[in-house]
Amino acid sequence: MKHFRLEVKQLDYIYNNVTNALIALFLLSVIIVYTYYDLVNTLYLVSWFLANLFLVVLRFLLYAQYQKTTITLKNYRYFYQSFFILTTLGALLWGAGAFFIFPSTIQYQMIIIILIAGLVSGAVISLASKVEIFQTYVFIVMIPYAYRLFLEEAHASKILALSMILYIFTIVVLSKKISHAIINNMLLAEELEEKVEEANSANKAKSEFLSVMSHEIRTPLNAIMGFVQILLKNEHDTIKAKYLNTIHQSSKVVTNVINDVLDIRLLS
Repeated sequence: MKHFRLEVKQLDYIYNNVTNALIALFLLSVIIVYTYYDLVNTLYLVSWFLANLFLVVLRFLLYAQYQKTTITLKNYRYFYQSFFILTTLGALLWGAGAFFIFPSTIQYQMIIIILIAGLVSGAVISLASKVEIFQTYVFIVMIPYAYRLFLEEAHASKILALSMILYIFTIVVLSKKISHAIINNMLLAEELEEKVEEANSANKAKSEFLSVMSHEIRTPLNAIMGFVQILLKNEHDTIKAKYLNTIHQSSKVVTNVINDVLDIRLLS
């Protein structure tokens, strides 16, 4: 059960970060359409944009469904696999851009590579808790562009391709470190929650014990004090009356001590 709770926290992390990622995806696709509208095949560019928009909408709908659902052992796999599949499809769409919307001039090639690098940099944070999803995403998105650049005759394109390979290696290593740090924080939070639950349970047990004990002590004390008062009314012997008064006053002191203990319990 503890392992499942950690899995749910990891799933929560990627879903809670998906909205910003989807907005960024949409804005980047708009920038690409605006920048390359007259430089590449218009039909391919518009089709790519509409497909990207369709996936963004689907992922928003999945997010909305997730927010309305309580995650259990039965539906966890559905939400994880759905997220993975839609993210992978999105990566395939962006990777396909290397063959359908890739410009021929080095200047515009560099622009789209910078945009793709920015896309991946954002994904390393939004997908950090599930490093396997991120690594799948980064390879599918970036490898096609590196391959396409290697096919170019220009020397600068090949240098840019090598730079992309280095960037992929760096971002993958970085993603593992970020994922490790996030999961460690989740484990620490889980341990803290368990400690709080234990403390609350101990406090509840203490309160119940004090309530029971106070009741068990008060009942005979009230009886003692009541009988002592009855005896005092009919007692004419001074010494006996003094002893009875001592018993009565001592009983009142014990009652006050019990009341003070209960007040401390309520304050804590």
